[in-house]
Amino acid sequence: MYPLLTVVAIYRLMPNTGLLRRFLDTLTLRIPVLNQAIRQLALSRYCLTFNLLYQSGIPITQCAQKASSITGNAIMADLLKGGAESAQAGNLVCEGFSRKLPTDFLERWRIGEETGELDKTVQRLADNNSETAEYLFVEFCRWLVRVIYFLICAVMVIKILSLASTIWTL
Repeated sequence: MYPLLTVVAIYRLMPNTGLLRRFLDTLTLRIPVLNQAIRQLALSRYCLTFNLLYQSGIPITQCAQKASSITGNAIMADLLKGGAESAQAGNLVCEGFSRKLPTDFLERWRIGEETGELDKTVQRLADNNSETAEYLFVEFCRWLVRVIYFLICAVMVIKILSLASTIWTL
């Protein structure tokens, strides 16, 4: 119970920016399966925010700028931040995105901008990324419990074997 409360307290009290936040965001992006879930969730948040602002009539440069601050992960925000700069320079938003983003995401965004159906494309990207993130979070939770059980069993086996070896040496 206390470890859970500690994690929740750290998350709630942590600032949204700064060196500590970047460190924890980098750390979470190194955990298998969880990293993909977080990336997908960040892309979904970006697309949802961008689409909401874009459909409200806000200029595309402001949409891209505001949306990158909503991703929830500083590292992912950095990968998307170039979109606003590219739009300010008069180029397509997707030209400013980092090439470290999924190729499928970049291509679909580019096609949406070129065809003039950016709002529909971004909404589909948001939906797809959201579904993928949800699936990956569920799978991560399923496997995390199994890994914890395995580690507990391994510790118990080690303790039993060490106790047995001390008894047999007497």
